[in-house]
Amino acid sequence: MKKIKSLFEFYIHGNIHVALSVWSMAQITGLYFDFSPGKSSLFLALATILSYNFIRYVKYKNKDLQNHLYAWFSLNKTILLWINVLVGIAFVYLVFQFNIQALLVLIPFGVATLLYMLPVLKWKGTTYSFRKIPGFKIFCIAISWSGVVVFFPIQVHGMELGSLAILFFRLQFLFVFLLTLPFDIRDVNFDDNGLKTIPQWLGLNYSKILGFSITLIIAFLQLHYFYKTAVIMLFGTILASLFLFFSKPNQSKYYASFWVEAVPIFTYLFGVLFL
Repeated sequence: MKKIKSLFEFYIHGNIHVALSVWSMAQITGLYFDFSPGKSSLFLALATILSYNFIRYVKYKNKDLQNHLYAWFSLNKTILLWINVLVGIAFVYLVFQFNIQALLVLIPFGVATLLYMLPVLKWKGTTYSFRKIPGFKIFCIAISWSGVVVFFPIQVHGMELGSLAILFFRLQFLFVFLLTLPFDIRDVNFDDNGLKTIPQWLGLNYSKILGFSITLIIAFLQLHYFYKTAVIMLFGTILASLFLFFSKPNQSKYYASFWVEAVPIFTYLFGVLFL
């Protein structure tokens, strides 16, 4: 039982679970536009493991991790390093499987991910990262996630990044925004007040009202523009809304990091069964 718990913690804290969520969202793009993302979704999953572990390493070096994560990282950093080396090799191999145009699509979102943590902005003698810009955190996450899982697979498949792709990107942006709210609610007592996250700014109840309003917008746009496949994202959006409804600052340890993060996975599996 102890080994199973250790493996589960590694699955969560090693960012394998979040990578599987990104993979699932890229696969959902394939369901909507009727193609198989194949290597592109795997590539995004590997990139997620590398980028999220890099962010966690920066936080670890800056002693900016919560106590239980800091202790876990200290204990597992060697094996995590070797796993990331192997992931990095697979990532580099896949880079050469894609054309330049497809890779160029990733650049702005990759840069945004790096700038999210790296302190490159200076103001009155103090250095900041994008993460420290008040109110910017949730938008940076939503833009990066939705951009890569929509535009990259479509570009790799050779389809046009037209108005329908841009609309789907906006829908996924709202979906990721909705998924991020339970995390911000969880961290409301830990995040610096200067971050001005949505729960810090609006409070718990109004944050949930905002989330439910987003649910209605997604539902309307899905039914209007993607009526043939709307049930897939409607399922995911309703599921995300339910998790948001029960979110609270003192939520259980894996409520957000496992269950909320798993919503794209459940949504993709539902889509496969539905189609």
